[in-house]
Amino acid sequence: MKAASWLFLIVVALVMVFAVTNREAVGVNLWPLPWALEVPLFVTWIVAFAAGFLAGGLVMIAPLWRWRRLAKQRKRELARLDAARAEFRVDTPAGEPATTDDDGRLISIPHR
Repeated sequence: MKAASWLFLIVVALVMVFAVTNREAVGVNLWPLPWALEVPLFVTWIVAFAAGFLAGGLVMIAPLWRWRRLAKQRKRELARLDAARAEFRVDTPAGEPATTDDDGRLISIPHR
């Protein structure tokens, strides 16, 4: 985490140096709109990087939504199966184990 903080600070410092050295105005045409703007060069770069960051974030978040939805479905299914298992739980008399096969499935229950 500390390395990420340092990396972030280095990137911010580089952006600040870039902003200070590139203050001249450039024309930005907002085609197909009929507007044109005069903005400093660093503003165009920052806006372009921010747009790319947001687009990349949206591309990465879409699969996460699918996995979260799947995890919620599986959690509900697990709760339903646990409730069904609890409903069919069989108590055997003390000291007499129920007979199961190799896979752990119930074969017989001792009579009381």
